Amino acid sequence: MSDLTPLNRRQRLFVDEYLRDLNALEAARRAGYSPRNRSIGSELLAMPSVRAAVDTALAARAKRLQLSADDVLVELAIIGRSDVRWFVVGDDGKLALAEGAPEHAWRAVQSVKTTDRITETGRVRTIEVRLWPKVAALDLVGKHLGTWKEPIKFEAVLPPVAEWTDEQCERIARGEDPARVFGKAGA
Repeated sequence: MSDLTPLNRRQRLFVDEYLRDLNALEAARRAGYSPRNRSIGSELLAMPSVRAAVDTALAARAKRLQLSADDVLVELAIIGRSDVRWFVVGDDGKLALAEGAPEHAWRAVQSVKTTDRITETGRVRTIEVRLWPKVAALDLVGKHLGTWKEPIKFEAVLPPVAEWTDEQCERIARGEDPARVFGKAGA
């Protein structure tokens, strides 16, 4: 027997909409919740029944796609390690893998554009190879691995800067927590 309460119509719609782009705020709006309530999406995701429905749907999607987080990371790693030196123009004028390039190099290619033009000396072929953006791939991998830490937000009412002591200024400049510098334990 499950302790989860059944979803109502709008909650089911929210789950369906959330699966489109994993944006809770927009999913809530598309499901008919008030756009004025900016926290409704996160509130819905915090509900055990809604969270379970989302998790079940995401697991089913992953199974249908036969795609795991590892699969995604492997593809991102290929892009992140890609190198234009993996490619050469063969004697036939077509793009080919350079000697020693990994076979998976082709998966890092976003597009290939071939342009032929006739000159006085003959035909000139230009091949433009565009690889998928490395920085974007590495950023996604870094976020997944926890390499990039989100900045800690500090919200408190501090005294005007003109009232800060030299010691407080130095401590803040060193990156010390303002709550400690100004003795605001609960901040």
